[in-house]
Amino acid sequence: MTFVVAVTRWARPIDQELAALAPLAELAAYDLRLRLAGPLPVVFRQVADADSARELLAALRGRGHGVVACDLAFVPSSATMTTPRSYRLTDRELIAIHPAWGERPLAFGEILALIRAKAARVKQTSSTTKDKKLSLGRAVVTGGLAMRKSTTQRQRTEVEEREQVLYLIRRTGRDPFLLREQQLRHQGLGPQVKPTSLENFTTLVALLQQRAPHALYDDRLVTHRRKTAMTGLAGSTAEQVTSSSNASDTDLAAHLIAVAHLEGQL
Repeated sequence: MTFVVAVTRWARPIDQELAALAPLAELAAYDLRLRLAGPLPVVFRQVADADSARELLAALRGRGHGVVACDLAFVPSSATMTTPRSYRLTDRELIAIHPAWGERPLAFGEILALIRAKAARVKQTSSTTKDKKLSLGRAVVTGGLAMRKSTTQRQRTEVEEREQVLYLIRRTGRDPFLLREQQLRHQGLGPQVKPTSLENFTTLVALLQQRAPHALYDDRLVTHRRKTAMTGLAGSTAEQVTSSSNASDTDLAAHLIAVAHLEGQL
């Protein structure tokens, strides 16, 4: 069991707080500065039990900072979220549609937060090739016994895919929807359909904001994209493929923003 304690709002600049917060983080002030230098929400510390999380939460809130805590086991993963291929909009709900599971409705009144983010997936391929080329110099040195020289070439290619996504988080926290810019078909927009996927996605987000005006709308994760982490390694000695994604970090950040909104900590 692992609990995350994260800062969602600073009461004062970080530099003014390092001396007081370093003992709570069990880090030197310099190391704590490095940990907290990123955009909010930022993880302050991970602890092993709920009591430690509550104590840390109270200490940080006591200094006026916006802080939330959560059990990592209960942070929804984007891989398990309802991710439709198409949709319909009514006056009361968004109906998500996918060939594999049919239709799933989400009433606008259930939505706690609409959190817009930028997803990134990176695929790196490293390959090694060996070749033998004619070498006149080698032939002279060896008296003609060795005419060829072995050479090794290493190549590395990187392909990055980016898209915008929208987390639709319910007040209950259960079964969040994840709308992906490049996976959605936008027939549900009717006459408002635009030429590009990003234009259609932006139009859909605006319509959802209009129909769920009570819900938080937060787009900080678009401009402050979360870092990617390795998610897979495959291949052979001759060729290795490394996959990485920012999905896990973005899922956590979206969850923390929603919890902070619910608890008045933004």
